[in-house]
Amino acid sequence: MKKVILTLTLFIIPFFNVFATERTLSLSLTSNYVFRGVTQTDDNAAVQVDYQLSQSEDSGFYAGFFASNVAQGAEVDIFGGFKLAFGNQNKFIIDLGAVEYLYTDDNFAPISHEFYAGVEYEMSYLKYYFGENETRYLDIGTGFVVLGGIQLLLHYGEVFVETAPGGNDFSVSLQKDFGRTKLGLTATYEDKTVAKESELFAFISVAF
Repeated sequence: MKKVILTLTLFIIPFFNVFATERTLSLSLTSNYVFRGVTQTDDNAAVQVDYQLSQSEDSGFYAGFFASNVAQGAEVDIFGGFKLAFGNQNKFIIDLGAVEYLYTDDNFAPISHEFYAGVEYEMSYLKYYFGENETRYLDIGTGFVVLGGIQLLLHYGEVFVETAPGGNDFSVSLQKDFGRTKLGLTATYEDKTVAKESELFAFISVAF
């Protein structure tokens, strides 16, 4: 089953490229790659690429990939979904999709996938992920524009596992856009692991 899913996801992006009208590409350098509160690089730096194709900015079908080095090898995430905008000035957005997590080293993590459903309103969102191993993840976030156009982004996440204890993670991020370049500083905390990690990392991202 996993081989079938992997084969299908590898064909999503080139096929969808024919129908897409919006294309975004960004290259980032971060001092630490943190996913849901846990470092993926043993607190080392990471180079990351994010590419997305979509029918429009806020609605329609979309697909893309995210790639990064991790502590052992590399990670490539392939995702796709559909957004529907509605309400006053189409500010409410429903987002439905799936993501496939691929790793070059099985000792780091196995291939896995998740489906998700969420709703967005301006800088706020709520998204629910459900995938393999009876794991569920709730992702809630909001943002504000403060002094000098700096964005203050807040996040809370909670993991639900039927056969094991769950946990929480939190993050606070400050980000500033300078044209195509974005600078950011993020602090995170999680209580899902025994270590209960706290992380502080900076990143720079350039859009092409």
